[in-house]
Amino acid sequence: MLKDFVNLKTGDLVVQNGANSNVGRCVIQLCKLWNIRTVNVVRNRENLNALVRELKELGADEVFTEEEMRKESKNKAKNAQLALNCVGGRSAMILSTCLSKKGVMVTYGGMSKKPIEVPTGPFIFKDIKLMGFGISQWYATRDIEKDREAMFEELQDLIKHGKLRPPKVNKFKLEDWKTAIINAMNSSDVKQLFVMQ
Repeated sequence: MLKDFVNLKTGDLVVQNGANSNVGRCVIQLCKLWNIRTVNVVRNRENLNALVRELKELGADEVFTEEEMRKESKNKAKNAQLALNCVGGRSAMILSTCLSKKGVMVTYGGMSKKPIEVPTGPFIFKDIKLMGFGISQWYATRDIEKDREAMFEELQDLIKHGKLRPPKVNKFKLEDWKTAIINAMNSSDVKQLFVMQ
């Protein structure tokens, strides 16, 4: 998504919601590696300060709640070339108002289960674009060797050299599936991984 919709350059700005998701964490790290600034939006929560610290350690430039973005913090997200939306609803509206002239908002999820809300002004006065992204469609329209393998090789190389941290996981043997499901239902950030030997 970082390379397919906008030609991002050093110093450009990406704004995203769902920044604490696995995709959001990868976006933060990749942007940091490529010298692209990020403003990251998360939901308010009990452990907000710890989450902000964690995302900044990954390379986030700024982390705000939706409430903070509606108030004073939106100025720090002005003129973003790219917005990544995985939430929808009013959260998408916040992102769309941060876009620069000819900016693009890419929607790849709808966690709020609400329609995207976008004001008319940015369409008329900034000529913004709204795009959708689905991995199945991306796979179907890409050259296997040229695009997909190149992307996976680049990401694997970054992980191998410690430049991209994969998502946190709890590992379980397949016979411990009940414990894994209980953990998955009680955990908000850590994913469950089954190991088959």
